[in-house]
Amino acid sequence: MANHLTREEHHLALTASQWKEAEPLLPFAPTIFTLEDSKRRIEPPNGEKIAGQLNAMCTAIVARHKELEAVMGKQAAVRPSGVTAWRAADDLDQLRDQLHRWFMFYNGYDPSFTWWTAHPYQQTDQAMKDYATFLREKVAGIAPDDKTTVIGSPIGREALLTQLSDEMIPYTPEELIAMAKEQMAWYKREMQRASREMGYGDDWRKALEKPKTPTWDRANSLN
Repeated sequence: MANHLTREEHHLALTASQWKEAEPLLPFAPTIFTLEDSKRRIEPPNGEKIAGQLNAMCTAIVARHKELEAVMGKQAAVRPSGVTAWRAADDLDQLRDQLHRWFMFYNGYDPSFTWWTAHPYQQTDQAMKDYATFLREKVAGIAPDDKTTVIGSPIGREALLTQLSDEMIPYTPEELIAMAKEQMAWYKREMQRASREMGYGDDWRKALEKPKTPTWDRANSLN
């Protein structure tokens, strides 16, 4: 239990650190947190006031979007990294989903709420969608039809060492990589040995395909 709690504390600290990096790209997020907290406290929604909050949030999203567009052609030091933009886009997707669930909780049930907030919500939702697309495609540089590029989420060596310790793994990242390379070399040697025994020389890929044929006889192939 103690180890589990420690691991959870480390995970929360890492999450907070990553959020701190993405937070400048999402200055409107506190408004969503405030609306969600109000719902959890079962406070009666003030449609007129909330409509103003949504309009202000939509304005902030559009403004941040335009600010980033203006610095995209400048030096890397004044614009967010691709990794940060990718994380922010993922956070934005979650915020958008949270706002949608919050809106649907009241929509239709409270006619006054719907009358005041339906249009501001739709505008805000579209602004969030457009902004997330911009962060992914223009800042992170991932085209919508790109199915091969993978953007990792590096956490740094110290955080990785902490995670390894939490899992009771007594090795450093460098030692694990060295062991993996050693095991891969052994695996390749064994594949080549089996390939030669099957009559395919060092072409182990062709040897791997052979057992897939319905007429393959393992015993005869090794004799």
